[in-house]
Amino acid sequence: MKSTTALSLLQGSTGRGEPAELTYQPSGSTLLRTILGSRTPLRRGGGVGALSPARSTVPPVPLETAVDLQRCATPYGEAAVVRRRFRLDTRHGERCPADLLGRSVDRLLTLTNAAPSCSPDPRRWMFVDTEATGLGGWAGNLAFIMSFGFFEDDMFVIDQCVVRGYDEEAASLHHAASLAGGFDAVVTFNGRSFDAPLLRTRAQMNGVSAVLGDTPHIDLLAASRRTFGHRLTDSRLQTLERDVLGVHRIDDLPGHEVPKAWFEYQHTADARPLLGVLKHNELDVLSLPLLAALLADAADPCPPAGYDTWPIRPSDRLAAHRALARVWSRRAIDAERRDGDLPSALEHARRARRLLEQQPREAPEQRAKVERRIHRLQRKIDRIAA
Repeated sequence: MKSTTALSLLQGSTGRGEPAELTYQPSGSTLLRTILGSRTPLRRGGGVGALSPARSTVPPVPLETAVDLQRCATPYGEAAVVRRRFRLDTRHGERCPADLLGRSVDRLLTLTNAAPSCSPDPRRWMFVDTEATGLGGWAGNLAFIMSFGFFEDDMFVIDQCVVRGYDEEAASLHHAASLAGGFDAVVTFNGRSFDAPLLRTRAQMNGVSAVLGDTPHIDLLAASRRTFGHRLTDSRLQTLERDVLGVHRIDDLPGHEVPKAWFEYQHTADARPLLGVLKHNELDVLSLPLLAALLADAADPCPPAGYDTWPIRPSDRLAAHRALARVWSRRAIDAERRDGDLPSALEHARRARRLLEQQPREAPEQRAKVERRIHRLQRKIDRIAA
């Protein structure tokens, strides 16, 4: 039997007067649906360029309906803000925001290597976290949620600036900059590497003022890694929440799905996918003052009242003190070599020694280096005085 040609099949014959076998011949548009998925219908006119998303039978829910949205006027238009308020005794895991207030944070500022001009009053701090469409500070990465937590009277307030579309980004950045400008320090988790460069890039692209500007920065990531890293599998914020702060998130949106939720909102105008992102971001910001309080306690040589209720192990306190000693040692080197300030260098070295003397059986090499530096600085000062 001769091979059947496509033309003979379309003519309904095999070429020998015999009826052709009925064979399903899919059209071009049907093939495209098969390849691209049954949920991607084609508009009239066909072709790849005529693809359009599937229409849901459920009407989209606007963001104004899904959350209590505030509109803040700026020179660049309206900024959309979601405000959440928490009592200071609100429990987040085993802690509450009030734990940071009324506590000495001098050693926390040293542990995080914050600038000397950084305010020691946590009520003057702003806790910042962002959600973006990707990783890094590259030009195409958009911070579509910028959240700012701060103490206000007897409440802890979180303002979430939501970029509902690219045309609202300049207004959101301007509002965020005006909000952050009223505080003396910024507290983040990995903000020096991610949040600050990202916001700076987006502000430059939109021609608005820098969101964080020159505000002193307190980044908790490095201090958390030095203090608790010896007993954790990694130094992610959610790992610290689970294993140190006692926070267990339920039905939390995974971080890698955050960009997808925003793009889906852009695609469908349905705000429901964004609700999980807003909750995820809210928990991130709420954990920052609690983590700062825990690091302050770990670095404090005199445990605060109720210390036994805090999950700080002796190994955590030891790690924090060793990290503090390294900071003071580096500052001694900088004061001597860069600034030529020998008295300050000697004071920094003595502080490092006092910390290491509290752990005589630990870090003998580090102690020996500090002792040699103290003797050398003392000899220099004595020669100058003579």
